[in-house]
Amino acid sequence: LGSGGFLLTQETEEVRRLFNPGEDLIVSSSPKETIDLVQYYLNHPEARDKVRSTGLKNVQKHSYKERAAYMINTLQSEGIL
Repeated sequence: LGSGGFLLTQETEEVRRLFNPGEDLIVSSSPKETIDLVQYYLNHPEARDKVRSTGLKNVQKHSYKERAAYMINTLQSEGIL
């Protein structure tokens, strides 16, 4: 996602917690579903591009810079730093 690509991945709780499947990326829960999704998105480049661009925008909050800032803020609020 961070490089601006389209992501089709396995459906997991963590993926659903961090992202919005169907908007940021596409999830599949079976081999058959994966094949169906690949065929759909290969034939619908406009839908694929919409997911790709939304994913790129929404993954920014998970960058190393944002994660580091979160950790520093947490350490400061806990009085560790």
